[in-house]
Amino acid sequence: MTGWAMLDKDTITRSVVDTALTQLGSTVSDRESPIYLDLVRPAEYECLAAAVRENVGCGVSVIATAPYIKEFGSEAWFRRTSVELDTLGADMEVVWIRCQPDSMHSYITRRGAARDSWKLAHWDEYVSGIDTAFEPPWQHTIITNDPESPPLREQAEALIKALVD
Repeated sequence: MTGWAMLDKDTITRSVVDTALTQLGSTVSDRESPIYLDLVRPAEYECLAAAVRENVGCGVSVIATAPYIKEFGSEAWFRRTSVELDTLGADMEVVWIRCQPDSMHSYITRRGAARDSWKLAHWDEYVSGIDTAFEPPWQHTIITNDPESPPLREQAEALIKALVD
């Protein structure tokens, strides 16, 4: 559609994250413990950020995809990242994907990833920590992924058209 690099956090880091979690005495499904949150996750997101910087530094536009829940709650993170990308000659466009817990559950179940086993086994606990009304404190576009919303492809095409024009 665009020719832009698509950098997905899981694609870039999953095998290293799984190995690190196992070596640190955890499991590949761990995304809630201090081992993941304090040790592995920061390195995982820095790998994604480094890949973004490397591509942008080469003049390649990038779509970076990850659940930036922690980062998107911090205006300081947005300012820092925006300045960093501006220094490299790039603009930052923020897209927030919003969906309700039923849609999340359906997607995560269909995905069938080992890393989701804790979430599915502790669904009520997991969902209780999600603010479904959250919006980033930065200019952003919202894409809604619910059964009653327009198809994701239509929303993505409209977003890309707006970005390219």
